[in-house]
Amino acid sequence: MKNIFVLGLLVCFSMNAQTEKLKGDLITFDLLSPFYFHYEAFDYPTPRWRLGYIKEISEKRKLGVEIGFGHASISSVKKGNLLNTGEHYTLVEIRPQYYFILNPKKKANFYTSIELFYIYHYEKFYNEEFFAEENNYLKFDEADYHRQKFGLVGNLGWFWSLSKRIGLNFYMGGGIKFRHNNYSNFIGLANGDHDEEHFSPYYRKEGLKFNAEFSLGLKLFYRMKKKMLD
Repeated sequence: MKNIFVLGLLVCFSMNAQTEKLKGDLITFDLLSPFYFHYEAFDYPTPRWRLGYIKEISEKRKLGVEIGFGHASISSVKKGNLLNTGEHYTLVEIRPQYYFILNPKKKANFYTSIELFYIYHYEKFYNEEFFAEENNYLKFDEADYHRQKFGLVGNLGWFWSLSKRIGLNFYMGGGIKFRHNNYSNFIGLANGDHDEEHFSPYYRKEGLKFNAEFSLGLKLFYRMKKKMLD
C-alpha cells in the first residue's frame, strides 16, 4: 500500500512538472559518472565528472557535447572508501552528441541520439599481472598503463522537467567501441603464473579490441534561456 501511495505521488509530481514545453539551451551534469566502476564490486573504479552543454538548433534538433575529467585528487584514493582509485589515476573524455526530438509538441520530450566518444585513461600500476598482445601472461613490479577507447552509441532518452529551469535526462542505448591498451616503463617485468581465479581485469589486456558498448545514465540539466511555451 505504501509503495502504491509513493508511486501515485511521483506520477502527480511528474504531471505537474510537465505543464510547460522545454525550449532553449541546457547545461548538464551526469549524476552517475563520479561512481563508475567496471566489475567485481568497486575494485576497478574509473570515476569522472561530466559537464555538458546542449544547443537548441530547431524545435526537433539539438547538438551537445560533454567533457569528462577524472583524477586522483578529486576521487577517493583511500582504501575502505567507496571508490579506490590509484594515486596516479587520470581520465579525460569527450562526447559530442546529436539529438532528434520525437515529440516536440508534447510536454515530456522523448528523443533518439547519435553519440561519439573518446576516452584516455592513465594509471601507474604496482605488483600487477596482464595479458600481453602475444597472449603471454606477464607480471611486473611497476608499470605505466594507457587506455584509449573510442566508438559510437545510439541512445533513446527522455527530458523530464522538474521545474521551469531544472530537470532530469534519462537515457540508454548501445553501439560499438574500440579499446587500445598499452603498457610502458616496466620495472621487474617477468613471466607470470597462469591462475584462472586471479586474472587481471579483461579490459586491461594489451592491444586493440573491438566490442559492443552499452549506455545507461541519468543527468541533471539546467535550462539557460527563458523560452517556455504555454
